[in-house]
Amino acid sequence: MAADRGWLARDARSEAISHLDKFVALPDGSIEIVRDMAGSHDDFLRLLPAATEGRRYTVDGTSARIAIDASRYVTIMLREESVRRIGPTMALALTPVHYGFHGMTQDEIDSFLLRFDRYYQRGGG
Repeated sequence: MAADRGWLARDARSEAISHLDKFVALPDGSIEIVRDMAGSHDDFLRLLPAATEGRRYTVDGTSARIAIDASRYVTIMLREESVRRIGPTMALALTPVHYGFHGMTQDEIDSFLLRFDRYYQRGGG
């Protein structure tokens, strides 16, 4: 059975998932969401302890695993960093992030992402 690949549009129930996120439902029942994060690997890993909100987690290079409970967990893989140029003088580090949600419902994924994303929001102005 092939994975269901497609763009997941934001709806009223799924505030955590942007229309820009790549959403993949895998045959084993897990869900993968891929999104670009403004920042470097170092930025991501520096904020990870706070973003896990006391949950057990492990880091292996550019991958992490966050335990939700004994049977549910989130895997995170940071892909190759790049730089997005904005005009002639501004550059922004950009990292594709692959989130794997194992044993979690859509509501649990939404809840996790809403809280987790708060730690990675950047102010501007």
